Amino acid sequence: MVLETSPCYMSGEQPDGAPWPQDSQTRLAAYNDLVRQVASEFPSAVTVQDLDAVVCPGGRYEADLHGVPIRTADGVHFVYTRAASGSRAQVEAEGGQYLAPALLPLWEELGHEQQAETNGASVDKGPLPNTYFLSPQ
Repeated sequence: MVLETSPCYMSGEQPDGAPWPQDSQTRLAAYNDLVRQVASEFPSAVTVQDLDAVVCPGGRYEADLHGVPIRTADGVHFVYTRAASGSRAQVEAEGGQYLAPALLPLWEELGHEQQAETNGASVDKGPLPNTYFLSPQ
């Protein structure tokens, strides 16, 4: 099993101008410490992947990494859009492909396989092909 740490968020301000609690670095650190603590109780079965370090370099929220959009305007979710080639939505869809080289090698190393959606059923499609990934610029 792979547990991901929670990434930082930037969901804006509450109506009174205060930041939202989920944007707190203290809260994020406490949650991620809990994830690591749970994983440490099952070292042979659980691996922690530091998603926060990948998408929040230096502990700072970034909507784009090296010019590739990875987060939606809500400051919480990751970009994923299926769209016609060349459109703005297609550029945004590349965010997931941009992150894939940073995240998926661990999954492959642990023996996980790519899953494909087929008429509502997931079927194994084998190891992830290297050609799936876009190289960071």
